[in-house]
Amino acid sequence: GVWGGGGVGGLTYWDLQTGRHTSYVYSAAQDGYQAWVKASVQIPDGSLWFGTFGKGILRRSSDGVWTNYTIEEGLPSDYISDLAVSTDGALWIDTSQHRPDRDGKKMGHFGQLEGGKWVPAVGGGFNQIIAGTANDFWSLWIFQAGRLFDSFISYYDGEEWQSRDIPEKPDQVTAIGMGPDGTLWAGTENAVFYYKNETWQKLIPPWSGQIQSDVSAIHVTPEGEVWFGFSVGMLLSDTCGGPDFGSQEVGIYHYDGQTWEHFTTEDGLAQNKICTITSGPDGSVWVGTYNQGISRYDGSTWTTYQADE
Repeated sequence: GVWGGGGVGGLTYWDLQTGRHTSYVYSAAQDGYQAWVKASVQIPDGSLWFGTFGKGILRRSSDGVWTNYTIEEGLPSDYISDLAVSTDGALWIDTSQHRPDRDGKKMGHFGQLEGGKWVPAVGGGFNQIIAGTANDFWSLWIFQAGRLFDSFISYYDGEEWQSRDIPEKPDQVTAIGMGPDGTLWAGTENAVFYYKNETWQKLIPPWSGQIQSDVSAIHVTPEGEVWFGFSVGMLLSDTCGGPDFGSQEVGIYHYDGQTWEHFTTEDGLAQNKICTITSGPDGSVWVGTYNQGISRYDGSTWTTYQADE
Protein backbone atom coordinates (compact mmCIF):
# COMPACT_ATOMS: atom_id res chain seq x y z
CA GLY A 1 0.00 0.00 0.00
CA VAL A 2 0.91 3.67 -0.07
CA TRP A 3 0.48 6.54 2.41
CA GLY A 4 -0.24 10.17 1.67
CA GLY A 5 -0.58 13.24 3.87
CA GLY A 6 -1.35 16.88 3.29
CA GLY A 7 -2.94 20.08 4.47
CA VAL A 8 -6.24 18.67 5.72
CA GLY A 9 -5.08 17.50 9.12
CA GLY A 10 -4.98 13.85 8.15
CA LEU A 11 -3.33 10.90 6.45
CA THR A 12 -4.65 8.48 3.86
CA TYR A 13 -3.62 4.87 3.24
CA TRP A 14 -4.41 3.26 -0.11
CA ASP A 15 -4.57 -0.53 -0.34
CA LEU A 16 -3.33 -1.15 -3.87
CA GLN A 17 -4.73 -4.68 -4.00
CA THR A 18 -8.32 -3.78 -3.11
CA GLY A 19 -8.27 -0.21 -4.42
CA ARG A 20 -9.75 1.00 -1.13
CA HIS A 21 -8.40 3.74 1.10
CA THR A 22 -8.58 4.59 4.79
CA SER A 23 -8.27 8.11 6.19
CA TYR A 24 -6.85 9.02 9.60
CA VAL A 25 -7.56 12.45 11.12
CA TYR A 26 -4.88 13.71 13.52
CA SER A 27 -5.57 17.45 13.65
CA ALA A 28 -8.82 19.30 14.24
CA ALA A 29 -8.80 22.95 13.20
CA GLN A 30 -8.10 25.34 16.06
CA ASP A 31 -8.56 29.10 15.61
CA GLY A 32 -8.64 28.56 11.87
CA TYR A 33 -5.31 26.72 11.88
CA GLN A 34 -4.77 23.12 10.89
CA ALA A 35 -1.47 21.24 10.87
CA TRP A 36 -0.26 19.42 7.77
CA VAL A 37 2.25 16.69 7.01
CA LYS A 38 5.66 18.04 5.97
CA ALA A 39 7.68 14.81 5.73
CA SER A 40 7.39 11.05 6.05
CA VAL A 41 9.97 8.25 6.34
CA GLN A 42 10.18 4.57 7.21
CA ILE A 43 12.98 3.22 9.38
CA PRO A 44 14.38 -0.36 9.40
CA ASP A 45 12.06 -1.63 12.16
CA GLY A 46 9.14 -1.06 9.81
CA SER A 47 7.67 1.91 11.66
CA LEU A 48 6.43 4.96 9.74
CA TRP A 49 7.17 8.48 10.94
CA PHE A 50 5.23 11.57 9.84
CA GLY A 51 6.53 15.06 10.61
CA THR A 52 3.74 17.63 10.86
CA PHE A 53 3.78 21.40 10.89
CA GLY A 54 2.07 22.11 14.19
CA LYS A 55 1.39 18.70 15.78
CA GLY A 56 4.90 17.29 16.18
CA ILE A 57 5.67 13.78 14.95
CA LEU A 58 3.34 10.83 14.44
CA ARG A 59 4.74 7.30 14.60
CA ARG A 60 2.91 4.22 13.34
CA SER A 61 4.53 0.98 14.50
CA SER A 62 4.75 -2.05 12.23
CA ASP A 63 1.74 -3.54 14.09
CA GLY A 64 -0.39 -0.42 13.61
CA VAL A 65 -0.02 1.38 16.97
CA TRP A 66 0.05 5.20 16.76
CA THR A 67 2.20 7.46 18.99
CA ASN A 68 2.32 11.26 18.90
CA TYR A 69 5.52 13.06 19.96
CA THR A 70 5.19 16.77 20.74
CA ILE A 71 6.83 19.37 22.96
CA GLU A 72 5.21 17.64 25.92
CA GLU A 73 7.07 14.42 25.04
CA GLY A 74 10.41 16.22 24.67
CA LEU A 75 10.54 17.61 21.13
CA PRO A 76 12.06 21.11 20.92
CA SER A 77 9.22 22.22 18.62
CA ASP A 78 5.94 20.93 17.19
CA TYR A 79 6.77 22.44 13.79
CA ILE A 80 8.73 19.85 11.81
CA SER A 81 10.49 20.98 8.65
CA ASP A 82 11.89 17.63 7.53
CA LEU A 83 12.80 14.07 8.50
CA ALA A 84 15.64 11.89 7.23
CA VAL A 85 17.01 8.41 7.90
CA SER A 86 20.78 7.98 8.09
CA THR A 87 22.52 4.97 6.56
CA ASP A 88 22.65 3.30 10.01
CA GLY A 89 18.84 3.48 10.20
CA ALA A 90 18.54 6.33 12.71
CA LEU A 91 15.77 8.94 12.46
CA TRP A 92 16.92 12.57 12.25
CA ILE A 93 14.63 15.56 12.71
CA ASP A 94 14.77 19.21 11.67
CA THR A 95 12.38 21.82 13.07
CA SER A 96 11.27 25.16 11.66
CA GLN A 97 12.93 28.48 12.40
CA HIS A 98 9.70 30.31 11.51
CA ARG A 99 7.58 29.14 14.46
CA PRO A 100 8.27 29.41 18.21
CA ASP A 101 9.92 26.43 19.89
CA ARG A 102 9.19 25.26 23.45
CA ASP A 103 11.21 28.20 24.80
CA GLY A 104 9.22 30.69 22.74
CA LYS A 105 12.15 31.39 20.41
CA LYS A 106 12.02 31.30 16.63
CA MET A 107 15.01 29.07 16.03
CA GLY A 108 15.33 25.70 14.36
CA HIS A 109 16.70 22.49 15.87
CA PHE A 110 18.43 19.44 14.40
CA GLY A 111 18.82 16.13 16.19
CA GLN A 112 17.39 12.70 17.02
CA LEU A 113 14.81 10.99 19.19
CA GLU A 114 16.49 8.21 21.15
CA GLY A 115 14.27 6.21 23.46
CA GLY A 116 11.70 8.97 23.23
CA LYS A 117 14.23 11.62 24.36
CA TRP A 118 15.50 14.50 22.23
CA VAL A 119 19.26 14.39 21.49
CA PRO A 120 20.34 17.67 19.90
CA ALA A 121 23.01 18.10 17.26
CA VAL A 122 24.54 21.22 15.73
CA GLY A 123 22.38 23.42 13.50
CA GLY A 124 18.73 23.31 12.53
CA GLY A 125 15.98 25.40 11.00
CA PHE A 126 16.65 24.23 7.46
CA ASN A 127 14.09 23.96 4.69
CA GLN A 128 15.26 20.50 3.71
CA ILE A 129 17.61 17.80 5.01
CA ILE A 130 18.64 14.67 3.14
CA ALA A 131 20.82 11.77 4.23
CA GLY A 132 24.09 11.08 2.46
CA THR A 133 25.66 7.67 1.89
CA ALA A 134 27.92 7.54 4.95
CA ASN A 135 25.88 8.69 7.99
CA ASP A 136 26.24 12.25 6.79
CA PHE A 137 23.67 14.87 5.80
CA TRP A 138 23.04 17.72 3.41
CA SER A 139 20.80 20.70 4.07
CA LEU A 140 19.13 23.47 2.11
CA TRP A 141 18.34 26.75 3.81
CA ILE A 142 16.20 29.37 2.03
CA PHE A 143 16.10 32.78 3.65
CA GLN A 144 14.75 36.25 2.96
CA ALA A 145 16.74 39.46 3.23
CA GLY A 146 14.41 42.39 2.76
CA ARG A 147 12.45 41.66 -0.40
CA LEU A 148 15.06 39.29 -1.81
CA PHE A 149 15.50 35.56 -1.31
CA ASP A 150 18.67 33.53 -1.23
CA SER A 151 19.62 29.92 -0.50
CA PHE A 152 22.51 28.08 1.09
CA ILE A 153 23.64 24.42 0.87
CA SER A 154 25.62 22.82 3.71
CA TYR A 155 27.17 19.44 4.51
CA TYR A 156 27.18 17.74 7.93
CA ASP A 157 29.93 15.18 8.62
CA GLY A 158 28.58 14.14 12.01
CA GLU A 159 30.31 16.92 13.94
CA GLU A 160 29.83 20.23 12.15
CA TRP A 161 28.11 21.85 9.18
CA GLN A 162 30.34 23.02 6.33
CA SER A 163 29.42 25.20 3.37
CA ARG A 164 29.00 23.47 0.02
CA ASP A 165 27.15 26.30 -1.66
CA ILE A 166 27.12 26.64 -5.43
CA PRO A 167 29.50 29.32 -6.71
CA GLU A 168 27.88 31.88 -8.99
CA LYS A 169 24.44 30.26 -8.89
CA PRO A 170 22.04 32.24 -11.12
CA ASP A 171 19.09 32.15 -8.72
CA GLN A 172 17.84 30.48 -5.55
CA VAL A 173 18.04 26.74 -5.06
CA THR A 174 14.60 25.52 -3.94
CA ALA A 175 15.14 21.74 -3.73
CA ILE A 176 17.95 19.18 -3.39
CA GLY A 177 18.10 15.41 -3.91
CA MET A 178 20.62 12.61 -3.32
CA GLY A 179 21.62 9.95 -5.83
CA PRO A 180 22.55 6.36 -4.90
CA ASP A 181 26.17 7.08 -5.80
CA GLY A 182 26.35 10.07 -3.43
CA THR A 183 25.84 12.73 -6.09
CA LEU A 184 23.89 15.73 -4.77
CA TRP A 185 21.42 17.39 -7.15
CA ALA A 186 20.10 20.95 -6.81
CA GLY A 187 17.40 22.72 -8.81
CA THR A 188 16.65 26.35 -9.59
CA GLU A 189 14.24 28.17 -11.87
CA ASN A 190 16.82 28.28 -14.67
CA ALA A 191 19.45 25.62 -14.00
CA VAL A 192 20.28 22.22 -12.52
CA PHE A 193 23.48 21.56 -10.60
CA TYR A 194 25.06 18.34 -9.35
CA TYR A 195 27.90 17.91 -6.86
CA LYS A 196 30.28 15.02 -7.56
CA ASN A 197 33.95 14.47 -6.71
CA GLU A 198 33.83 17.70 -4.64
CA THR A 199 32.94 19.79 -7.70
CA TRP A 200 29.71 21.45 -8.83
CA GLN A 201 28.66 20.92 -12.44
CA LYS A 202 25.87 22.77 -14.26
CA LEU A 203 23.16 21.61 -16.65
CA ILE A 204 20.78 23.81 -18.63
CA PRO A 205 17.37 22.09 -18.45
CA PRO A 206 14.59 22.52 -21.02
CA TRP A 207 12.57 24.70 -18.64
CA SER A 208 15.33 27.35 -18.35
CA GLY A 209 13.91 30.74 -19.28
CA GLN A 210 10.54 29.19 -20.12
CA ILE A 211 8.68 29.10 -16.82
CA GLN A 212 8.07 31.08 -13.65
CA SER A 213 7.91 28.22 -11.17
CA ASP A 214 10.13 26.71 -8.49
CA VAL A 215 11.62 23.25 -8.29
CA SER A 216 9.69 21.77 -5.36
CA ALA A 217 11.05 18.20 -5.30
CA ILE A 218 14.02 16.25 -6.65
CA HIS A 219 14.13 12.46 -6.58
CA VAL A 220 16.91 10.24 -7.89
CA THR A 221 15.90 6.65 -8.61
CA PRO A 222 18.08 3.64 -7.69
CA GLU A 223 19.11 3.60 -11.37
CA GLY A 224 20.34 7.20 -11.14
CA GLU A 225 17.57 8.84 -13.17
CA VAL A 226 16.42 12.21 -11.85
CA TRP A 227 12.87 13.53 -11.49
CA PHE A 228 12.07 17.21 -10.88
CA GLY A 229 8.70 18.41 -9.56
CA PHE A 230 7.53 22.03 -9.71
CA SER A 231 5.32 24.31 -7.61
CA VAL A 232 4.80 28.04 -7.85
CA GLY A 233 5.26 29.78 -4.50
CA MET A 234 7.99 27.65 -2.90
CA LEU A 235 9.84 30.76 -1.74
CA LEU A 236 6.72 32.22 -0.12
CA SER A 237 5.33 29.24 1.75
CA ASP A 238 6.22 26.57 4.32
CA THR A 239 4.62 23.91 2.14
CA CYS A 240 4.98 23.17 -1.58
CA GLY A 241 3.52 26.52 -2.49
CA GLY A 242 0.26 28.43 -2.30
CA PRO A 243 -2.98 27.07 -3.77
CA ASP A 244 -3.80 29.97 -6.09
CA PHE A 245 -1.35 29.47 -8.93
CA GLY A 246 -2.84 26.44 -10.70
CA SER A 247 -2.77 27.91 -14.20
CA GLN A 248 1.01 28.45 -14.02
CA GLU A 249 2.04 25.02 -12.74
CA VAL A 250 4.19 22.88 -15.05
CA GLY A 251 4.22 19.33 -13.62
CA ILE A 252 7.29 17.10 -13.77
CA TYR A 253 10.51 16.70 -15.75
CA HIS A 254 12.45 13.44 -16.02
CA TYR A 255 16.17 13.24 -16.89
CA ASP A 256 17.76 9.86 -17.67
CA GLY A 257 21.29 11.22 -17.99
CA GLN A 258 20.94 12.11 -21.67
CA THR A 259 17.39 13.10 -22.55
CA TRP A 260 14.54 14.98 -20.89
CA GLU A 261 10.84 14.15 -20.68
CA HIS A 262 8.04 16.45 -19.55
CA PHE A 263 4.79 15.19 -17.94
CA THR A 264 1.65 17.18 -17.11
CA THR A 265 -2.03 16.50 -16.54
CA GLU A 266 -2.34 16.06 -20.30
CA ASP A 267 -0.22 12.92 -19.91
CA GLY A 268 -2.28 11.59 -17.00
CA LEU A 269 -0.63 13.31 -14.01
CA ALA A 270 -3.23 14.09 -11.31
CA GLN A 271 -2.15 17.73 -10.96
CA ASN A 272 0.67 19.95 -12.20
CA LYS A 273 1.46 21.29 -8.71
CA ILE A 274 3.95 18.80 -7.25
CA CYS A 275 4.97 18.37 -3.59
CA THR A 276 7.02 15.17 -3.44
CA ILE A 277 8.42 12.31 -5.55
CA THR A 278 9.69 8.85 -4.60
CA SER A 279 10.29 5.37 -6.04
CA GLY A 280 8.40 2.15 -5.38
CA PRO A 281 10.08 -1.24 -4.85
CA ASP A 282 8.91 -2.32 -8.31
CA GLY A 283 10.68 0.59 -10.02
CA SER A 284 7.56 2.73 -10.34
CA VAL A 285 7.64 6.45 -9.59
CA TRP A 286 5.13 7.98 -7.15
CA VAL A 287 4.22 11.67 -7.17
CA GLY A 288 2.40 13.56 -4.41
CA THR A 289 0.42 16.57 -5.65
CA TYR A 290 -0.80 19.62 -3.76
CA ASN A 291 -4.46 18.64 -3.39
CA GLN A 292 -5.36 16.10 -6.08
CA GLY A 293 -3.96 12.91 -4.59
CA ILE A 294 -1.06 10.70 -5.68
CA SER A 295 0.00 9.58 -9.15
CA ARG A 296 1.98 6.43 -10.01
CA TYR A 297 4.05 6.04 -13.17
CA ASP A 298 4.90 2.50 -14.29
CA GLY A 299 7.13 3.57 -17.17
CA SER A 300 4.33 4.09 -19.66
CA THR A 301 1.09 5.01 -17.86
CA TRP A 302 0.04 7.32 -15.02
CA THR A 303 -2.50 6.05 -12.45
CA THR A 304 -4.03 8.38 -9.85
CA TYR A 305 -5.20 7.63 -6.30
CA GLN A 306 -7.44 10.18 -4.60
CA ALA A 307 -9.16 10.37 -1.21
CA ASP A 308 -12.80 11.29 -0.76
CA GLU A 309 -13.56 14.96 -0.33
